[in-house]
Amino acid sequence: KYHPAQRYQHIYAFIAYCLSTLSWIVIKDYRQFYNYSQNGVYKSTKQEMAMDFVKLFATKIFYHLYILILPIVWLGYGAGLIIGGFVLMHAIGGFFLSTVFQLAHVVEGTTFPLPDDKGEIDNEWAIHQMETTADFGHSSKFLTWFTGGLTHQVEHHLFPDICHIHYPQIAPIVKQTAEEFGVPYNYNDSYWGALKSHVVILKKFGLPDDFNLANA
Repeated sequence: KYHPAQRYQHIYAFIAYCLSTLSWIVIKDYRQFYNYSQNGVYKSTKQEMAMDFVKLFATKIFYHLYILILPIVWLGYGAGLIIGGFVLMHAIGGFFLSTVFQLAHVVEGTTFPLPDDKGEIDNEWAIHQMETTADFGHSSKFLTWFTGGLTHQVEHHLFPDICHIHYPQIAPIVKQTAEEFGVPYNYNDSYWGALKSHVVILKKFGLPDDFNLANA
């Protein structure tokens, strides 16, 4: 249901993006482990699940030990500085990780189809990928490297088994084929252009009429 706070989601969404990886290491991994074990996605015996949980818990303890506790004890810096750097690291990483995925789907031009009563989308698989996905910043080799090829999200969805280093060569072929068959090829010229488009659509979907239309 629509909530009036969504009118400002184009502002506070970016705060949430900065907290995304922090939520993973603190909450999400445990919650996902539990949900997957309950809904059948995680198919393992109870003994295997118990061992995997121990591994999950142990690796998180190790992570916090070497990234937080040991620097505070041995490096001689104040705990506030170490913890502040830790939070800043996750804020930057969470921001870029979240926005890269958002710019690939939640921008102007992409569609947001809902499944029918049977949980199915009434569309061809490949066309669905084209309509719900967007590329950005093809001209920037740095951006393509920095995102691991996720600037070419359309190609990533269509050809998930092909190494991302080939996406720049595949993209013009996909674009030409899309134009030939009248299928949308969503694209923004740059990261910042795509980010602006993302803000526009967050603001648009934060209005009651557009929210109801988007979820009709």
